[in-house]
Amino acid sequence: MIKIITSFISSMKFGMLLLSLIVLCSLAGSLIPQGYEASYYRAEYNEFSTILLFLQLDRVFSSWYFIVLLLFLCINLVFCSILRLKNTIKKVKKGLNVASSAVCHPIDKESINRVENFLKSQRFKLYKHDESTIYYKNIIGYYGSFFVHLSLLLILSFGSFSMYYTTIEDVDIMVGESVTLSDGTAIKVNSFQIENEYGETDYKSILEIRDKHGNTSAPMAVSVNHPISFDGHKYYQQTYGLAGYITVTNKGIESPLYLKEQAFITLDDQNGVMYFEVFPSYDRMEDGSLSIQKDWSKGYTNPIYQIAIIENDNITEGMALPGTSYQVGEMLCTFNNPVFYPGIRVKTSPDIIMLLLYISFMLMIFGLWLCFFHIPTYVKIDHEGYAIVSPKSTERIKSNINAMIKTCEREENNQC
Repeated sequence: MIKIITSFISSMKFGMLLLSLIVLCSLAGSLIPQGYEASYYRAEYNEFSTILLFLQLDRVFSSWYFIVLLLFLCINLVFCSILRLKNTIKKVKKGLNVASSAVCHPIDKESINRVENFLKSQRFKLYKHDESTIYYKNIIGYYGSFFVHLSLLLILSFGSFSMYYTTIEDVDIMVGESVTLSDGTAIKVNSFQIENEYGETDYKSILEIRDKHGNTSAPMAVSVNHPISFDGHKYYQQTYGLAGYITVTNKGIESPLYLKEQAFITLDDQNGVMYFEVFPSYDRMEDGSLSIQKDWSKGYTNPIYQIAIIENDNITEGMALPGTSYQVGEMLCTFNNPVFYPGIRVKTSPDIIMLLLYISFMLMIFGLWLCFFHIPTYVKIDHEGYAIVSPKSTERIKSNINAMIKTCEREENNQC
């Protein structure tokens, strides 16, 4: 029973099944924006959001089933690599024996000499076996498949390490302002949009980044599923929010305030304006009262502020429309249209892991190069003629040898 299970886990069919499932999960993770708040998916996907959140399609690459698939694929690759290396070593040892027992194609003695000279010119190595001579080349090609499987295992392993050791820093940045990360990198948001020119949803920020060494990037666009990289960091358009925008004027000096949460705007810590929140829209009823709309999904079509004026121990609660101003002592507060701001996610992976990942990719390219361009070939030559042995098609080298023989014969006939 154990042997049957081991055989199935190490089989190519099981590996292909795992790869197919991983590709399907990755496709879902690419098409569906990842890592947003649940409210975003409810607003964007409506009745499908419940299923989407239940299946963890909002965070596919950290879901339990994706991790399990990767774990089984690693196990499959380990078994495949061990078995493949074992079989490859056997093939290398058996190659010369198989070639020595091949039946030769009869040709004359002069042609045999020509074939030997041709093989020497093509840098075939020589091996003597009884009364025959075996020329061989590209033996390392046997190991191509092993290197490909090994590189896949390393890519999955180092990729998993990268996910585990990657640090994530989420920052909210107002347009025109900058935020400094823990390592000294500064991010400035030049502009932010939630819709494109066609009215379609398109969350996009234009960033300028200054790294910890003082190097500054050109303005770069980051949008959902289109991150950017700079100086070892990767930047994602993660989320967005709406901030109250209030201009405070004191003694002729205007100061803009962007408020993301409840705040008390004051000069003397006693009198001032209490900001609670901003609502997306309102409707005025027949009796003159206001009906407040709190549903984000319908957009901020007619925003209104909830505030309270505190002056001389008197508290007056109410609502304020954009364009409204309140004088409290020497302070004038003007409520402007609220502004959207982006939430940027910054991922930083250790340099050594990224280096190992690049090396693993290079190892895969090396393995594929061996598979396609270093095909093991054996040519047996004895007193009767020659025979070609190879794990793949021998037509190419056979046609080269025959063409060479015919060319030499024509040259000799012309000399005669």
